[in-house]
Amino acid sequence: MIAIDQDALGRQGARAWAAGEQEIWTRPLADGSVAVAAFNRSAASAQVTVRWADIGVAAHGTVRDVWTHALVDARGAQHVAAVPAHGVAMWRVSR
Repeated sequence: MIAIDQDALGRQGARAWAAGEQEIWTRPLADGSVAVAAFNRSAASAQVTVRWADIGVAAHGTVRDVWTHALVDARGAQHVAAVPAHGVAMWRVSR
């Protein structure tokens, strides 16, 4: 998370998608990868579907969970994540 926050490219994140109390934000990074964050502003946990093409990350390679440091199997057109109430799921997507 700190590496994404302090990325040398210095570009701000932007909201790429929103529906109700869920939002997905993206931020380009200096090495060509993209930080993707799914926010759940609801008081209940939610399943958030990240459709790569809808957020401008159509051609992705490695997807790494920022919190667990684990690689995520996200080879399809979308990835579904359980996001806790008032929580965030975040990935670093390399091309």
